[in-house]
Amino acid sequence: MRKDQAIENEWHAAQITKGQLSVRRVLRIAKWLGAASPIAISQVGGQADGKMMVVRADQSNDTEKNEVNGILSKVRKAATRWGVANVEEIVANIAESFGDDSYFNAQQIINVVKSQPDFSWLDEESGWFWFAETPRNGLVSQIDKALSVAPSLRVADLRAAVSRHHRRRGFAPPQRVLLELCRQCGFEVNEGIVHAKSDLDSLDVLSETEWLMVEVLKDHGPLMKRVDFEKHCQDLKIPRGTFYNYLNHSPALHKYARGVYGLPGVDVAPGEVEALAPDSRDGRRQVLRDYGWLESGEAWTGYSVSSHMLKQGTCGVPAAMQSFIQGHFALRSADGTSFGSLACRDYYGNGLSSFFRRRGAEEGDFLIIVFDLQNQKAILHLGDENLLESYQSLVETEDESETDEIGSEASSD
Repeated sequence: MRKDQAIENEWHAAQITKGQLSVRRVLRIAKWLGAASPIAISQVGGQADGKMMVVRADQSNDTEKNEVNGILSKVRKAATRWGVANVEEIVANIAESFGDDSYFNAQQIINVVKSQPDFSWLDEESGWFWFAETPRNGLVSQIDKALSVAPSLRVADLRAAVSRHHRRRGFAPPQRVLLELCRQCGFEVNEGIVHAKSDLDSLDVLSETEWLMVEVLKDHGPLMKRVDFEKHCQDLKIPRGTFYNYLNHSPALHKYARGVYGLPGVDVAPGEVEALAPDSRDGRRQVLRDYGWLESGEAWTGYSVSSHMLKQGTCGVPAAMQSFIQGHFALRSADGTSFGSLACRDYYGNGLSSFFRRRGAEEGDFLIIVFDLQNQKAILHLGDENLLESYQSLVETEDESETDEIGSEASSD
């Protein structure tokens, strides 16, 4: 399936036709001459925004149209959920849904997606795109929240901010993709720094509780110990559970160290964070950060993603876990998407490349792998250091306050 304009251009470039002879006219000539045509024109999408596409004549039927619309529905759903999408991820999901019965190959699927009027590339080489007219784009909402409280943010800090929301499960696109998204959304971008819009008001984009917590940091910060921050918020009648939900998930708040929080993009003087968190850890940069067992019997391993992990798609297996974590494990992300299998042998596991590419992992992200040893499955979780600490249970008060059921304010985009 291809756009008729693309085929007309190819015919003209190959000197098959003179001028821009339309596909429709060629088909009419073939019909007048009584010649069988191997192609046909079919509409995909709805009547209002549908596009005319060229298909093989034997595919011009309701089944094919239904599959095209099914593809568009899945792509729109993914783009709505994550804010942006990746071609490799889309093609893999379509293949898993339709299997060998699909009418379309990968390139045809891409052509269907590109036929949408609001389609826009963010990084064509690596396959990242978005639909600019997606209503309530969750990623754009998170960008607005972060930049409503900071005059500007380095792209690395902005990426960390937008990945915090619980619905995103640690997902954020690569930095180059995020920068291009910000440009297309009208933000000024200079040398890896995104500048806030002059008309972006925190009162318009933050929930009431988020705005109150930001005001506490403005009045008593810009950095605060968690215990002091919590006390001031309790004075404002913010429930403890709601406080921790926002503390761990709001892009308008930033964790500078264990137990130290502030607004994103704050200029911190040397030693200021250490003074507020004297018991903070030594900042070790080893890749394998921790491992252990869950009460339900699964094993877990935690990593600070390195450039080598990204390049090779591998991870280390702790020596103490080698007798348990061996063989092939079916890989799934936290949202249930399949990513092939992880082959674990001796000291390492291999098979993470697809997950890293499709979910935009970068060096410095944190990865947790939960191994269901009974069913030979491995669940992948991507996020920041909060993710690792939630498995280490280092801060009991925070762990006790986090719940699976996020309050209505905290769950809003």
